[in-house]
Amino acid sequence: MDHTEIQDNITNGVYTNKVPYATRRSNQYQHTAYQIKEQKLQKLFQEHTKQYIISELGGVTDTQFGVMFSKAWDDGHAYGYQEVLNKVSELIDFIKYFKNMDIK
Repeated sequence: MDHTEIQDNITNGVYTNKVPYATRRSNQYQHTAYQIKEQKLQKLFQEHTKQYIISELGGVTDTQFGVMFSKAWDDGHAYGYQEVLNKVSELIDFIKYFKNMDIK
């Protein structure tokens, strides 16, 4: 999975919840169905993002991925998956730059 594939998935609504939203008060069953689907879609996005990070940086530990994804999610998810992806790309660029620095 690369940046373009994830971006295409975002554009094509692959990570978009199609279950109609309902508040717990108005329809508890529909609310629960919505929440379950949302969790599955977020997990799918997270898995695709992990594949992207690994393809760009090589092997990363679960802890390293967790730190990167959490940072990108915290900084971007209020603005949607595209912004989270942008934040992940910025972190990848930063790590690549840091790895290539000649520190003496």
